[in-house]
Amino acid sequence: MTASRNGQTIRAAACVLLLSAAWTGCSGSGLTLGPPQPGEQLDYDDSLDRWTRSQRLYQSFETVAVVEATFFSPEFLAAYLEEYRRVFNPLPAELEALTTRLQARQQRKECFFVSVFTGERDWNDLALANSTWKVYLENDRGGRARSTQISQVDKSDPLYRHFFPHFRDFFEGYQVCFDRVLPQEPGSAGLPGELLDSAVRTFHLDLRSTVGAIRLTWELGD
Repeated sequence: MTASRNGQTIRAAACVLLLSAAWTGCSGSGLTLGPPQPGEQLDYDDSLDRWTRSQRLYQSFETVAVVEATFFSPEFLAAYLEEYRRVFNPLPAELEALTTRLQARQQRKECFFVSVFTGERDWNDLALANSTWKVYLENDRGGRARSTQISQVDKSDPLYRHFFPHFRDFFEGYQVCFDRVLPQEPGSAGLPGELLDSAVRTFHLDLRSTVGAIRLTWELGD
């Protein structure tokens, strides 16, 4: 029984590595934090690929963790809402309510959908108050903030599997959000700035733990 179970675990891990190698995300050429142009036609799969990053953490040639994250940029949010309309053909009031809720969240938060695989099940605990992991968002000017909200999604909900193909078997899915406005340092003058403002050219999602660190990077165009 033990040998059979170990064999299944090895095969499962091998499948995870193969799938992770296949989903690396594109370089993101021409990415911008601005909204899409009025009337611009957005392809959901293309937008998903442009705003998704992947990274693996190894220890002694063994996979400790795989993290894949999609950033809810204005462009991706627009593509997401259009794909939602195409798939579900919701009532106008339903689509309006979803659009209002997600746009209101975007005005206050910078959010990601994050899929996580860990070699040890107990390490996959981002949503716990005493999680193994601490998650930060950094910009290229030294601005850094810790996540203010992490919620684990329901694996049985097929919506997540459709919209985020990197959320697959052996992974857990999380909504990870940060306050858009940086906390003001004690004694500092002036108004606090935004974490991802128009001057940012690179930002990072940084996951830190006692077992290692994973850093995902988004590079923006001029």
